[in-house]
Amino acid sequence: GRGRAEVARATVEGVAHQVADVLDALIESQDAGIATIHADGGALRSEFVARCVADLTGAAVVRADGGEVAALGV
Repeated sequence: GRGRAEVARATVEGVAHQVADVLDALIESQDAGIATIHADGGALRSEFVARCVADLTGAAVVRADGGEVAALGV
């Protein structure tokens, strides 16, 4: 179908693919792998996006407790 739910899912999956593309470019430029992605907010707060990114990259996604912690230097 082409209802709102399908459009929303496609949009979220698109975000997950963009994150995976950026990580792939980073891995290629650094000639190193990424086993774990540490996230503290943004789109990866969504369980669905986190699962998509994990599936696309093969890396585990670990989200910080308490939301955004980047300002704390964590």
